[in-house]
Amino acid sequence: MKKRLTITIEIEQPDEFESFDDLEGFVREAGQQIQQRLCRELAEEVARAAESPHCPKCHSYNTVRKGQKNRVLKTSFGDVRITRPRHRCKECGHHFFG
Repeated sequence: MKKRLTITIEIEQPDEFESFDDLEGFVREAGQQIQQRLCRELAEEVARAAESPHCPKCHSYNTVRKGQKNRVLKTSFGDVRITRPRHRCKECGHHFFG
């Protein structure tokens, strides 16, 4: 099922452009910011919606969320900073990112 996603981004536009090349460069940069924002929003949504992950050490599903950590993803449209949930296995005590 498809769903709608709305993202809002504020971009400062120059009062005027000296050339069409400047305008094109501005649009390219704005598009890159939108791509980065959309990637971050979707990646964080997927992480939040994920079922309880299994422990990579003992493979138990008896895990709990234990904070979060920021991470930088290298993408074709630039670096994207996301927040990843951190988990702890109740069986073996291993901490990992889901």
